Amino acid sequence: MPGKLDSGWTASALARSGYRVVAASRRSHSTAVAELDGPSPALALTLDIKPVAVVAYNHLGVVEGTRGHPRLAIEACRQAVALCRQMPGDVTRSSLARLTLARQLVDAACFAEALAILEPVLAHFASAGSRFWAEQAAMALAALWIRLGQAGRAQPL
Repeated sequence: MPGKLDSGWTASALARSGYRVVAASRRSHSTAVAELDGPSPALALTLDIKPVAVVAYNHLGVVEGTRGHPRLAIEACRQAVALCRQMPGDVTRSSLARLTLARQLVDAACFAEALAILEPVLAHFASAGSRFWAEQAAMALAALWIRLGQAGRAQPL
């Protein structure tokens, strides 16, 4: 999405970026989602549905990274992590947001920050018994060590 990432995006801005915004209803909350990549961060924030906004910012970060916009990808992922800080009881959602951020940081060659994020995320998923996400974090950490030229550190993972 062009421009700075914030909660001021509108449906028309999303539409200009290739998103098709549709209304959806979930229990007592009305939400809007961008069909292409998941929920719209702006609309989820407007409706004060932070967990939906976290997912939306994570999806947006992955999409922007895939499109070759690392700055926008990292900024979107940072938004997700910041929202997670407002939900202190949701450690797993926060760890997923930090894992997504770390992957984008590795792609942008911000290795020190990615390493500082990945090690505690891996520890969280391993201790929580979340095998799939622990393996995802271990693979991201291994890829980081390999990019740093330290393949020997990646092998035990």
